[in-house]
Amino acid sequence: MRRARRCRIRTGGGWTFRRGTASPDLPRDPMIPSLLHRSSATLLVALLWPLSAAAAQPGEAALAEARRAVEAGSFESAIGLLEPASVSLDAEGRLLLAEAYRGAGRAEDALALLEPLAASDGASAKVLVATGQAAAESGDPEKAARLFTRAIQADPSSTAVRELGVLFATMGDHRRGYPLLLDWVRRNPGDGAALLLTALSALDLERPHDALELLGALRADDPRVALLRGRALVLHERGAEAIPLLEPLLADAAPDQAGELRHALADAYLQSEQPTKAIQLIEGNVGDDVQLALKLSAAFEQAGYLSSALSAIKRFVEPLVERLEDLPDELREDAAEMALRYGRLLLASDDAEQASSYLEVATELDELSLDAWRLRAEVHDALGDSAASSTARERVAALEQLDVAANEGEVTVIDDDTGIAIREALVLSRTDPRAALEELHFEAQVAPRDPRPPLAAALVLLNLAQFDDARKAVDLALTLVPAPTTEAARRNELLVGFRVRGLSLKARIAASQNRLDEARSLLSELLQLDPDNEAARLRLERLQALGPE
Repeated sequence: MRRARRCRIRTGGGWTFRRGTASPDLPRDPMIPSLLHRSSATLLVALLWPLSAAAAQPGEAALAEARRAVEAGSFESAIGLLEPASVSLDAEGRLLLAEAYRGAGRAEDALALLEPLAASDGASAKVLVATGQAAAESGDPEKAARLFTRAIQADPSSTAVRELGVLFATMGDHRRGYPLLLDWVRRNPGDGAALLLTALSALDLERPHDALELLGALRADDPRVALLRGRALVLHERGAEAIPLLEPLLADAAPDQAGELRHALADAYLQSEQPTKAIQLIEGNVGDDVQLALKLSAAFEQAGYLSSALSAIKRFVEPLVERLEDLPDELREDAAEMALRYGRLLLASDDAEQASSYLEVATELDELSLDAWRLRAEVHDALGDSAASSTARERVAALEQLDVAANEGEVTVIDDDTGIAIREALVLSRTDPRAALEELHFEAQVAPRDPRPPLAAALVLLNLAQFDDARKAVDLALTLVPAPTTEAARRNELLVGFRVRGLSLKARIAASQNRLDEARSLLSELLQLDPDNEAARLRLERLQALGPE
């Protein structure tokens, strides 16, 4: 839903491993022919018994020595101590040997060793986490995710929360990884590596408030922190503050970081109205980077060079009209932004006829773009097409009403990341309520103690006439803001405001279900908290006039 993708944080890589050596074959045993008619369980015990008798569980001294070797990074030494007795190792011994295998780059051997333990329904979170780590390092992230999920179910406080969050983030799936990582760092604020990755995920999801809060717990002189903080400030449209953080990093940046820095610094220059610096930074470095071309065009426009601003994106935008039908979904946002900019520049250059075709493309790619519809109205005015201009203005008025609806209603909106996401979801709900509910569900995962996501979800569900689900959502919100019982709580305007809105919304739901007595009771409670609420008083009077149910 969001558009601010000026300086993407790219995550890459994945889980790597070195293929380990094959496990040794079982020795030939004269008992095997006589076992063919036994049950599989008896057969397994009989096959393994000679081995376990020959290689007993290592003693405490050997296990302690192996543990010291692992802690010292001497993984081959630990393997040498434990591997000869691998069949007879108990769960702790297998976990230790698996850790040594992974340290030695033999993740597949670690996985083979632990999978029988993890297969048990009663497997501990510790075993499931270790097996999941081995699966991830063996190149099977789906299996790893299943194991980490089971570990969380077994113990919600286990390190599986971190492991699964890191796994998703490494795969680039920040929407699934971010709530897990955020939950982990809230409970483990000293985990610097997890804080850094969580901040990176926040930026990928365009949550600058969250990112700045997370980065505040890390060392400011760390170049990685400075880069992410600069990115967050840019997303927050505080470019002037970002420049002194980002400029010193550019000279020594590795090639894979230079591109990210160039994007962030260009945005910072544009936000602080330094287009000449932006042009110097970008010109000659665009290549096939659409976003960088857009930034160069914006810099030329800000400097007053309209023809150069058009030229900067001409080779990208002109093929768009022919490609619309087969344009991949992941390119549609960039294409809409480019068509909008090109159309606006053509209009500013007194070429309304060409501008019209590109602005039409912009609204086709993004039908909710207020800017594009406003410009279409201007273009039609310039071309003397009053009917088309009137149609465009009607569309502008409808979209402006969506913005008003998102800021009114029965949800208190604060301009933090969750508040911004809720406002966007409420706008989206008018055209795609299912997608809006998905966005609100994500916000509820990120902020599980915040009553605003369930309040907003209840409003969307009420508009869909899904009264039972709306009731569940508003009940959840009200549990997060219980009735104030002290004078201090009653003076907390924010929390009282949340409860008032929840009670108002629940009264609407009850009335819609013809539960009039409940609606009257809810409005009476609301007026005790907010005696000056005239809208609630009028609703209560109307309900009282209806008499009993």
